[in-house]
Amino acid sequence: MRKTEPDNSVTEKKAELRPDGTADSKEVNKDSSGKVNKVVVAETDSSGVTTEGNFEGKSDGSLAITQLSTTGTELVIPSSITGLSDEVFTVTEIGKDALKGQNIETVTIPESIDKIDSQGLANAGIKVLRVQGKIEKGMFGKNALKGNGTGKKGKGMKIFVERKKDATALKKQLKKAGAGKAKVSVE
Repeated sequence: MRKTEPDNSVTEKKAELRPDGTADSKEVNKDSSGKVNKVVVAETDSSGVTTEGNFEGKSDGSLAITQLSTTGTELVIPSSITGLSDEVFTVTEIGKDALKGQNIETVTIPESIDKIDSQGLANAGIKVLRVQGKIEKGMFGKNALKGNGTGKKGKGMKIFVERKKDATALKKQLKKAGAGKAKVSVE
């Protein structure tokens, strides 16, 4: 389905239910020049776990997660989203309050993510966080991890990174991120 909005942007929608019980739906909104404004995705896997996400287009053509939820206890943040015309959009940012109020025990952040906004992963029930790729300076915003683990300041939360230098870089950001007591390990 294709619809022209009052602001001359175009919204396209597609839904698919497969014989194996899995399903997905996508909605992509682009401005009159073709730049992506917003992407909405919902997927249900064969075990019945549903994941839904809202993504906002950034000026460089990549996407920022504005809201992401799942009915499961594990979540792998997508590194990219494929649009309706098979165009691929890289996901580079987790926006403010993107996972707020979730009860997700394990979250994996892909290498494509280079910024986690203020409270981006806050109050999401995270006990285990896996960060793939390089930890950038300033990657974790203020209170990005606040309210996770089993106690205050990230106590009881385990964070795994790929390299020792990333563990060192992450430890420097944890206090500001609201998880100064989280345990960081290399796996």
